[in-house]
Amino acid sequence: MINKISIENYKAIRSLEISDLKRFNLIVGRNNSGKTSILEALFQSINPGNAALLGKINRFRNLNLLSPNTWKNFFYKLNTKLEVSIETELEIINEKRIIKITPIMKQNQLLIEKENKNGIINGDSSAGLNKSIDGLNLDFKIFRNNHEDKFHSKIISNKDLPTNLELGTYIQPFIYENDESYECPTNGKFVDPINIFDALGDRFSKIVIQKQKDEIIRRLQKIEPELSNIELVGSLVYADLNYEELVEIKTMGDGILKLFSFLIDIIRNKNGILLIDEIENGLHFSTLNLVWKSIFNLAYKYNVQIIATTHSYECVKSFYNCCDETSDSTVNIQQDIRVFRIERKEEDNFKAIKYTASNLEKALERDWEIR
Repeated sequence: MINKISIENYKAIRSLEISDLKRFNLIVGRNNSGKTSILEALFQSINPGNAALLGKINRFRNLNLLSPNTWKNFFYKLNTKLEVSIETELEIINEKRIIKITPIMKQNQLLIEKENKNGIINGDSSAGLNKSIDGLNLDFKIFRNNHEDKFHSKIISNKDLPTNLELGTYIQPFIYENDESYECPTNGKFVDPINIFDALGDRFSKIVIQKQKDEIIRRLQKIEPELSNIELVGSLVYADLNYEELVEIKTMGDGILKLFSFLIDIIRNKNGILLIDEIENGLHFSTLNLVWKSIFNLAYKYNVQIIATTHSYECVKSFYNCCDETSDSTVNIQQDIRVFRIERKEEDNFKAIKYTASNLEKALERDWEIR
């Protein structure tokens, strides 16, 4: 599990440190307080050698991946002279990771027409250089057992994109080169409101093959008691509600659909880390307790760390109310939960205010503003 992260010059964050992360973590704060950027930095830290994750982060933001400025967005105030730094500490494997992100510059010669003494127009390439970013360098160090290892990966824009494309044709807008000498011991996933239901059938098929779907059905029945089974038909997922026909699960309520997706990701990321952006999005407040109870129980069983963001006071309150309700009597959830309120200070130096279970209870009782 990640127990500490320090971020410098990443997107809107000039500097930020969050320490004492536990198994269940909720990040709160006002709009534009950097909550999603924190998850993105954590996502890159899960596998620091995978440069393709930088491209995925841009996809999460739904950015124009073919834009010449797509890589500038990683740098504080778009200033590519400022090196991005992401440091994380992982307690179980006793490892520290330091990631440095720098631009790969591309020089496009600008031909400035000049008239010489004889009245002839010449192209002078020395007149100016327009520098743009061709990709990103990903240099990282791994500290473990008093030993330091250095690695390098990179991601660059694909220069050989076809000009004429048929509708629906997929193109790879970038090329990445990962350091093959690095073997990453951690795994995880970033879940955001845009991609939460992507490839739902394919993800569920892995659960079916591993005979783990009953784990999910039992928990979904607490929201929908009529649910008796979940079937995979081709690439589509259907629910058996004891009607004359099966019902495609995507036609059911957002609460059951989102919980279904969360539970799949927890099982598939055993011994890993699950990052969830805007976890309350699409969930009615009446289902929040069931969602958190299910997440707590399954994350313990599959040894998954949860780090989520929210705007919702009801979500924070439910997170706390469910922290001592688990089917596993051998654990104490109150020791395993943290809430971090992100405050934006002067000059974009951010601060994380930590709430343990005890002072979170006091804050909720006194109706303090913790979001």
